Parts: sequence; C-alpha cells; structure tokens
Amino acid sequence: MQLGGIIGSAIGSLAAFSDDDDIIKISLESKDIEKIVTTALATIWALSNSGYGRGRGVSDDEIMEIETSIENLQSKNIIYDWHGLSKQRLIEHSNHILTLLEEKEEIN
Repeated sequence: MQLGGIIGSAIGSLAAFSDDDDIIKISLESKDIEKIVTTALATIWALSNSGYGRGRGVSDDEIMEIETSIENLQSKNIIYDWHGLSKQRLIEHSNHILTLLEEKEEIN
C-alpha cells in the first residue's frame, strides 16, 4: 500500500471539486474507519521505530505485520461504533495501542 498514492489521490480528488458551491459528502462504514485508524497507527509506528535513519523505506510487508499486531491488540478492546467515537476517545485509543506496541517491543 502506497501512502503517497493515497494522499495524492485524495488531493487530486479535492482539486476536482474546487468550486465554492461544491459540497462533498463522504460516508464510510465503521469497519472502514477502523481500517484507516489501523493503517495510520501502523504507519506511525513503522516510521517512528523503523523508518527514520535506516536509509530505506518501510516495506509493505513490515506495515502489514504491524497492522496484524494492531488488529490483535484492538480485538482485546473492541470499538463497535467508530462513527460515534469522540476525538478524545480516538486519541486515547491510539495512545493505548501505541503504548501496547512499545511494551510488546520491550519484551521482545
């Protein structure tokens, strides 16, 4: 998964709707929001712990491995309604998952 490609596509899509009168509505399923959060957390974790200073990027396999770890951690603290999640609760959840990843790394 190329994060740059996703960001570029999003920017390109927004540029197509640059008129002031355009209204863009996006509706995501709860599971899609969870996937976005998982991918974002995996990317943050990979870059902060593996990517910088290695002289190479983080591979898709590394991101997928981290995503699997995050999914396993999230399965112990299931959020059923990602739509109704407040910004504060999302921050707390993300910090909790990143803390658990850090503790897991310290054990290994």
